[in-house]
Amino acid sequence: MNGTGRLGVTGCPSISFGFDESLEPHEYSIDLAKAEMEAAGFCYANCTTTELSSLSLPLIICLTTFTTCIILLTNKKRKKK
Repeated sequence: MNGTGRLGVTGCPSISFGFDESLEPHEYSIDLAKAEMEAAGFCYANCTTTELSSLSLPLIICLTTFTTCIILLTNKKRKKK
């Protein structure tokens, strides 16, 4: 942006109504971000979990595939009639 951009501090641009000019940007720190994520319950490497969230992507893929197969089979049976 050739130096015309500014670091955002909120989801709203500085020209929005109610923007607070006194807000300062957060420090960019990977260590601080990881500490905050761990405090919120996120688990990094060498961590095992049995929560449903760990199965969410494979479960979504499986259900999508199953649903697609059912739709294709249903449409195939309708075309035969």
